[in-house]
Amino acid sequence: MKYLILVSILFFSCSEKPIKKPENFNEKVVDFVIENADDKFIEISELYDSLTTNIPEDKDEKIILVQILKKKGFKIVNYGRGNFPPLGARIIDVTLKNKNCECVVDKIYYLTISDSLYEMRENIKCKTIR
Repeated sequence: MKYLILVSILFFSCSEKPIKKPENFNEKVVDFVIENADDKFIEISELYDSLTTNIPEDKDEKIILVQILKKKGFKIVNYGRGNFPPLGARIIDVTLKNKNCECVVDKIYYLTISDSLYEMRENIKCKTIR
């Protein structure tokens, strides 16, 4: 009888919990930045598995955090690229908005010790639109 009660309790407690779709780390970071919206950058250094030898054209550029924001209903409102600081790292800057939040995502190409390889990082910040 004890075991039946214990099994019943475990069964009901496990089945009553809502099933949440697992999110990956990058989505959790984006959710955290949106929820806190304090207009401060968070940089993620290990989004990409390898270094790259070239910086793609705008039409071929893939920015992971931008894709996550687009899936959440954000729309691109501004896009730019340049060097930061002059003669420094190459940067792609994208601004996205939804009805009450504005986010800026930067993809940065840092030149490594080898003059032909770039390390890619992305950073993100969001602020509430009032």
